[in-house]
Amino acid sequence: MKSGNEKPRLNILLGSGEEELDKVFGKYLSETFQEEYAVSSIAIKKYTSSEIIKISEKFNFDIFIILLNNIIPTDAFNRDLNRTAEVYEILRYLKKRYQKPIIGLYGSALDDIDFEKKVLKAGADYCYLVPFELDVLRQAVIECLNKQKTL
Repeated sequence: MKSGNEKPRLNILLGSGEEELDKVFGKYLSETFQEEYAVSSIAIKKYTSSEIIKISEKFNFDIFIILLNNIIPTDAFNRDLNRTAEVYEILRYLKKRYQKPIIGLYGSALDDIDFEKKVLKAGADYCYLVPFELDVLRQAVIECLNKQKTL
């Protein structure tokens, strides 16, 4: 139970498959939200679709931030999906199971001209092409937190 001056926790799953990028995002988010929240970010080391599911089941995340291009497909859904289809399936799974905000990032559209639209339809609340200004990420997290407060 929280005492009167204890900050609420903000648990973030960071998935990029790139250790340095996870460190940058983790540090930025921690510093940005430290006044209001006790920020904890967990980066996925083995960046496969199966590992994303496994880690999401171990921790109570408030927000998922996922670099979609770097997910290594592992047929986590036992349906022989191609890489792009498995990305959409992971997003649908996370949204349906946890009902938490998802920020999807991508460096290329994985051979699908409607990639961003499909990412949003699959469950991401926001979808951004990398690189982008970190302030864009900050604003997306703020909007996700505000949406969560109204639920």
